Amino acid sequence: MSTNSDQVKKELQNIEIAIELDRGKNIVEVAEMFEVKIPFVKAIAEKTASSDLKTKTAKIRRFSESEREVLVGRIESGESLEEIAAEIRRASCRERV
Repeated sequence: MSTNSDQVKKELQNIEIAIELDRGKNIVEVAEMFEVKIPFVKAIAEKTASSDLKTKTAKIRRFSESEREVLVGRIESGESLEEIAAEIRRASCRERV
């Protein structure tokens, strides 16, 4: 039966392994450094990599004051929001190229 201090030591070692991996050392090198098996280090690498995944957020398009005035005018004149949005999408696609 493992004691609480043994569990703490194991967790500390896992953290140290994760730190070394984060510093850019490869799995084999870390396994040799801590004298553990490669699959053990791989498991830690997978756990830390999954928590590091960043979600890609959509860029929020901000309009200048003059652009807003034009858009409001077009909406007030009864132009379809779908048409306006499609035109903005086309224009933003052209800007990327």
